[in-house]
Amino acid sequence: FARYAGLAVIVFLPWESAEVNADFAEEFLDQNPACWTDGYTYDRCCGSHSEMACFDPDDLQAPWSYARCCSSPCGPDFRSRIVSEGLARCGRKTRSDVTLVSGLWNLGRHDWAPHIRYKEGQERTYDKYLAWLDRMLVKPQALLLFLDEEAAAFALARRRAYNLEHLTCILEVPQGDLPQMRWKHGYSAAHEQNMRSLPGDSQPEVIHAGYTMVVNSKPELLACAASWDPFGSQSFAWVDAGAGRKASFPAGTAPLEFPACRPWALCVARRMWILFDFRSKLLRLKHGSTFDSTVLLGGREGVLLYALWFQWAIARYLEEGVMDDEQSVVAEVWWDGRFDIQSFYGMNWDESLAKMIRAKDLDAAIGPDGMQSIAQASDMGRWWGDHPSLVWTNDGYLWIPYPDNLKVVRQVRVNETSDDDMELLAYALWCLHQKFGYYDQFCNAYDASRSSSRLAADENLDIQELPVVSRGNRLVAVGGGDDAPE
Repeated sequence: FARYAGLAVIVFLPWESAEVNADFAEEFLDQNPACWTDGYTYDRCCGSHSEMACFDPDDLQAPWSYARCCSSPCGPDFRSRIVSEGLARCGRKTRSDVTLVSGLWNLGRHDWAPHIRYKEGQERTYDKYLAWLDRMLVKPQALLLFLDEEAAAFALARRRAYNLEHLTCILEVPQGDLPQMRWKHGYSAAHEQNMRSLPGDSQPEVIHAGYTMVVNSKPELLACAASWDPFGSQSFAWVDAGAGRKASFPAGTAPLEFPACRPWALCVARRMWILFDFRSKLLRLKHGSTFDSTVLLGGREGVLLYALWFQWAIARYLEEGVMDDEQSVVAEVWWDGRFDIQSFYGMNWDESLAKMIRAKDLDAAIGPDGMQSIAQASDMGRWWGDHPSLVWTNDGYLWIPYPDNLKVVRQVRVNETSDDDMELLAYALWCLHQKFGYYDQFCNAYDASRSSSRLAADENLDIQELPVVSRGNRLVAVGGGDDAPE
C-alpha cells in the first residue's frame, strides 16, 4: 500500500499481476509514438540497429531527433514512476471519452513578490489552490491527477466524499521527477540571464526556475496521460488546478464541455490583447503572449506531437539563454508554422477559458457583452492568429506609433513590422485604455527616452501631416478639430 498524509490506500487489485505489469512496461516504451509516420518506426530508428538517418543532425531546426523520439516525453524518472506504480493505482477504470488531466505542487507562491501582471502573495496561497482544485474534483468526469503529497491526500479524500473513485486516478509525483527537470541546469543559467536582461522584473517566469520547470512540464504530462490512458479515452484535456478561481468555470457538478479539436492538432485559447505575438523571446518574457494555456486539448496523436514540438521549442530557448513559461513557449511553435495549433479566441481570461470549457453554454457563461467581445476577438484571430502565414503574406498596413509620442502614428506594412513596432503598438493600446486601471500600470511603465526619436531624426517631417489616435481609436490630424487630443 501507499500512504498519503496518513490515509492508507490499497493499490494492488485482484486482476493485477507481475505479468500484467511487465506487459504494461513493454507497451509503455521509452519513446514518443508521434514520431512514427511515413515509414519510420521505433525499431528502425531507436532499436539496437537504429538508422541515424532517421533524424536531422540539427535538432534545433526540426523536432524529430533521436533524443526526443527515442525517449518518453515523461522523462526517465516520471516514466519509471508510471511503470512501477501507475497500473497498480489505476488498473481497470471506467472508460471515458475525455480524460481531464491536472497537477499541483506547492511552490511557496505566498512568499513571492508582487509584480505588474498579476498578484502573488496571499492571492496565490497553496490553500487557495487546493480550494480551486476542489471545484474540479466535484466534477463527475474522468480525472488523472499528478500531485504532490499533500494535494494527493486532499484530492483522494474529496473524490471519495463525492463517490467518484471509479473516475479517479491519482499519482503522487515529487516535483523533482517532473519532465522538465531533465534540463534544470540549463534553466538555472537561462534565468540568471533573464534577470540580467530584465533587472528589477519580479515576474515568476523571469526569476523562478522552479516555477517555469513546473508549468513547462504541462505539455509532457498531458502527453504522458495520453500514452498511459487509464480511462481508454479519445481526447485529453489539461486543466490548470487553479482554473476554478475564474468566473467562467462551471459551478458545482456541471461538467466541463470542450470544443471539437482537429486530428493531430492542439486546441488552445488566445487572448487577443495584441494583433500577433512578438517574435522575440525576450519581449514575450517581458510582456507575455496571446496564448492562454489554462486548458490544452487534443486527441492522443495531437498531444503527443505537441509535446515533441514543445521540447524542440524549449531547446531553442535554452540555446538562446532565455526561459519563459509555457504560454510564451507555445508562441515559438506557432511562429514556426509547421504544427497545427487550433486557436479559440477571447479578449480576456474569462472569455478565453469559457471558449475551452463551456462549449455548450458559452452565451450563458459570459453574457451578451462577452459574446460581442468574443466576436471581435474571433475577427482578429481570423485576420492574424490562425496561422503565421497570415502575417507573413499580408502586405497591408498598420498604424504604428512613434516612440516619443504614442498618439502620433505612421504606416508600416504588416509583413515588415518589427518587434519594436509591435511593442510600441502594445504600449499605445494600453495608454488608450488607461481608464480601466489595469492598463494604467503598463502605460506608466513606458519610457519614451529609451527609444531614439524618429520624429526628431527626420528634419523634413511635417508633424501637421501625421495622423494621431484620438477618442474611439479614430485617426485625426494634429490640430484637426475638436476631437484632436490636447
